[in-house]
Amino acid sequence: MKELSPDTPHLPPPARDPSTFPTYRLPALDPDFLLGDSMRGVRFLLEYSKAEEALRAWQVRSTIVVFG
Repeated sequence: MKELSPDTPHLPPPARDPSTFPTYRLPALDPDFLLGDSMRGVRFLLEYSKAEEALRAWQVRSTIVVFG
């Protein structure tokens, strides 16, 4: 490592790319956000919607779906 002399300007460390911060992640791709307690209802809705889409694709008119 090179020693600094009194004449060497002190530069701040290089700034981090802002896109590397968690707040810049897309919410749909952010596991910390999606798996948080506040998103429990959203996760339930996603599970329900996935089952609903599969049943429609199979042309099921009536059934009971159990989550657990």
